[in-house]
Amino acid sequence: QILVLRWKEYFVLRETKEISTRMASMARHGLLLVLFGCLGSAFCAEAAPGSDRELYIAVKQRHEDLLFSLLTSHSDPASPSYGRHLSLPEVCNLVSPHPEHVAAVEAWAVAHGATHVQHSACKEFITIRIAANRLRAAMSGTPSLECTAAGCSRPVAVPPSLEHAVDFIEGLGGLREREGSGAGSRGKGTHIPRGGAAAASGEGAGRSYNPEERRRQRANDRHLSPAGGGISKKGPWYPSCLATSAVPPCLKKLHNVTVERAGAPGKAPQGVALFGPQFYSPEDLSAFQASYNVTPNTVKDLNGNKPATPGTEASLDVQYITCIGGGVETWFMHWACTTNDCKPFLTWMLEIANLTHPPVVQSVSVGTTEYEYLTEMGEKHVVRMNAEFAKAGVRGISLLFASGDRASQVYEGKYWVNFPSGSPRVTAVGGVWLGELGGGPLTADPDTTGGFSNTPVHARMPYQDDAVTRYLAEASEEGAVQPKGFNASNRGVPDLASASDAYIIIKRGEETFVGGTSAACPVVAGMISLLNDARSAAGRPMMGFLNPFLYANQQCFRDIVGGKNAYGAVKGWDPASGLGVPVFDCLLKAAMAPVGGVVGGVVA
Repeated sequence: QILVLRWKEYFVLRETKEISTRMASMARHGLLLVLFGCLGSAFCAEAAPGSDRELYIAVKQRHEDLLFSLLTSHSDPASPSYGRHLSLPEVCNLVSPHPEHVAAVEAWAVAHGATHVQHSACKEFITIRIAANRLRAAMSGTPSLECTAAGCSRPVAVPPSLEHAVDFIEGLGGLREREGSGAGSRGKGTHIPRGGAAAASGEGAGRSYNPEERRRQRANDRHLSPAGGGISKKGPWYPSCLATSAVPPCLKKLHNVTVERAGAPGKAPQGVALFGPQFYSPEDLSAFQASYNVTPNTVKDLNGNKPATPGTEASLDVQYITCIGGGVETWFMHWACTTNDCKPFLTWMLEIANLTHPPVVQSVSVGTTEYEYLTEMGEKHVVRMNAEFAKAGVRGISLLFASGDRASQVYEGKYWVNFPSGSPRVTAVGGVWLGELGGGPLTADPDTTGGFSNTPVHARMPYQDDAVTRYLAEASEEGAVQPKGFNASNRGVPDLASASDAYIIIKRGEETFVGGTSAACPVVAGMISLLNDARSAAGRPMMGFLNPFLYANQQCFRDIVGGKNAYGAVKGWDPASGLGVPVFDCLLKAAMAPVGGVVGGVVA
């Protein structure tokens, strides 16, 4: 009800022209999320009968096959086209839809009384506002779709009159909360960092962590070394400090981060994308940076922030990406989506796609199961989201997603990964840990979501072919744990990993303890930002879509050979830990290599 009142106030302000263009834009984005995503939530109300509904219309793009091909060639270090990123106008020239398709959508919108018709930069998306009581007529004839003034029975559909011109229309309604059936599931829908404090606050649930208790238990366990660290037969080297807490100085040792801060902080900005009631406190950020002697980063807010109500996820993301990506200009990007079943990714990607100079590294610790996304949104929607990720990649933007913290998610007898981390056109970050008591060895975090996609839309891309082939051979030889029925011809997750346990953040002035791949993702993103900074200083293009580069430089990872989620870790890439833990100085050498972006040698 509060949100409904806010929107009434907004419309009054808009009609009296007492609101700035920027405020109207921000409000409009909030409305998009409220109306299409916030169903069945305690935080927002469904569209009331007679109110307007905001619709996204995905007009068919041209040359999607060429787009995917360019992403591959421009991201492969062995390709002559490596690093030849496109500008936004060049992307538009490539994918802009046929004018007659745009005209068909506009005519349909006008015929049904739509208002506020707006186009994306490339005109491949059109947003309209339509009276809810006209929705039934607008979608008339659509198979298996029922519409009322409160919304339609599915969130995505296309009326027959637009099938030639449109991939989907999103925002119709119909999203409903479903019970998760994944074994070990920590909740439905969005991915939230785990930890005792997070569980207490209602932001998530999972493995609690208390450093003092861990030290006490370790002292009473004769089988654990008090110092931790070292190399064992079951895992690679790790710094002894990781046994008690994963804080910035220790994570830099784990990853051999040899650069303290960016030399040109504004040239290659980084960002974190947050959704719903997740905000950060600049005071907490300053205190956190001061605790670890980190030079403050410039942080810009996109779509606002509420520092008085900091959230665990937002605090974690901002604090760790700024401390690892030291000195890099950072964006806090927020969209006001507040339900477990909200699918905010399209809204985020469209706003970023319309920016001439968006952050070139973006960390996202939100996801939902691939099964749920496919079931509710449809295959065409997933294909189109992959195209949006590809458009970001060809522009030189690196997208990193937490792989998730539900080790095994079973629907209809199959094990499922998450989306968007299950897209082959983004980088999925998994987790490693030292066990319940932090005694080592460094192994795959048993909660990390990993495995193979179950949709041909996410067929395995060439960059992963050799790694998966070797994995299948190693797993067979070692008798490694595997679930039944996985399809290795599809995308494998994760791509790489970082520590996912024993993190400390500052929230509301107090230390809070969290973990999960939500923590690992911004750590890896911060390292990629430092690679971009070095390349920028040398006059080189941004890293862009990372995966071909990562798989071409597997020697730059600490291999994880112990532990399991639904899959047992083996030598080389595996669905438990990906390629392993990245080693920054090796990746930096590869990123700055004169030709090809590939270096020899093995990580010590």
